[in-house]
Amino acid sequence: MIMRIPINFDSSIHIKYEDGSTEDSLIFPGTQGLKKCTFNKMNGYDYNNNRVTNLVGYDGQELIKRCPCCMRDKHVTEFGYSGRITNRKRDQSQCTNCRGSY
Repeated sequence: MIMRIPINFDSSIHIKYEDGSTEDSLIFPGTQGLKKCTFNKMNGYDYNNNRVTNLVGYDGQELIKRCPCCMRDKHVTEFGYSGRITNRKRDQSQCTNCRGSY
């Protein structure tokens, strides 16, 4: 799934940057911009108000999600859209490899 930043999280995240600095924020990117970072798994909404789940960081080029099935951290492009009908798009929580295995 292609996500458009900024991401507005459901609650505050503690961002840990590659250089060792940290900050608490409700939005990614935080005040330090698009730098490599990690944070606790969190859900929220992207710029287009699409639901996004299981985000855990940014690798300098793409947002990173954690698949709840295989527990691997992967680029958001390795996850698809949900097939459920709701009032907005939302991402799949499982990666395409795990979804394809059943």
